[in-house]
Amino acid sequence: MSNTHKKTMLWLAAAALMGGIAVQTVHAQEGVKIYGIFDGGLDISHTDGSTTGRVISGGAAGSRLGFIGSENLRNGWSANFRLENGFAGNTGMAGQGGRLFGREASVGISHEVFGALTLGRIPTPISLAQSKIDAFHWMGSGGLISLSRGAKYQVAPQVVSARVDNAINYVSPEWNGWRLTALASINDRVAALGDAYGVSLRYTNGPLDILAAYGRQQSGRGGTGHLEAWLVGGSYDFDNWRMYLGYTGEKNSCSNCLGSFARLPGSGTSNISLWNIGVRIPFGFLTAIAQITRVIDSSDYLSPAGNRNATWLAVGAEYRLSRRTLLYAALGTIDNQNGSGYTLGSGGVQMRSKPISAGDDRSTTVSLGIKHIF
Repeated sequence: MSNTHKKTMLWLAAAALMGGIAVQTVHAQEGVKIYGIFDGGLDISHTDGSTTGRVISGGAAGSRLGFIGSENLRNGWSANFRLENGFAGNTGMAGQGGRLFGREASVGISHEVFGALTLGRIPTPISLAQSKIDAFHWMGSGGLISLSRGAKYQVAPQVVSARVDNAINYVSPEWNGWRLTALASINDRVAALGDAYGVSLRYTNGPLDILAAYGRQQSGRGGTGHLEAWLVGGSYDFDNWRMYLGYTGEKNSCSNCLGSFARLPGSGTSNISLWNIGVRIPFGFLTAIAQITRVIDSSDYLSPAGNRNATWLAVGAEYRLSRRTLLYAALGTIDNQNGSGYTLGSGGVQMRSKPISAGDDRSTTVSLGIKHIF
């Protein structure tokens, strides 16, 4: 049997074992639940004068299978855990690099007065915050994480990375509408990534929702520099429609960060800002969405690159078939100049579209799909 087949069999056996344990636990312990999202669709991108299409998974939210549970420890204390697997619905493969529980694996304790403390692989405060200042909530080719440069480089990798290993996370109780989240990831400067830190502050009061967040990722052993990102924004519900306004900034000076954490090509320090304003307008079961985002590129390029700022326009809609199932669609288009090479993917898992040449001035993507919650 090949190594690939052995790994596949081990993964399936582990998943089956966890599923069996979870089902038995559901009967044995109140408060344990199995949940998930299956999101599938397609997107069509027009770049470089040609049109390409593909089947996608996670155009509105990453497909997942999760187990969540808690135990009452008396005097207001509880023990809690969450195991969440991500998968590609179009192939059946495990997501997050093939991890069994790549979306989250955490355990901890909580108290109704003191808050919650958890350990494990945990979503970062800044990624959770950005989805709430985005009118598309990361959906389709309008969601803020769908932007990349070419087919390789993330524009805002610190935000898009979404979760970290070896994390300690604290979430405060709500104090008069305020809630604090703080995270530290201890990676001992191994491989390409070092320690990571993050914090967010959220204020909610009736129709008002305001957030601010910061995240930092150190370079790995032998490297210099770091990634850091910050955001501020929120939304306001005007009864018949909700308005969103946000600012996201990110700098990347990490010398040895590779893959999705790499700096933009040709830059000593990547420096990108996103300014977005959008609306969501419900019409019964249908919700119309529109957003305009201004991309400001202030990167320190090694050679003169010219103005690489861009305007990104997006419209979309969600149609709710039931409490647990909705259809979604989005159309996003962004202009390019001086070799900026911006492209738009589709939503929740930041799927990048085909590369774009220096001479092409526009990238357009249509995203269509269905999201089912179970």
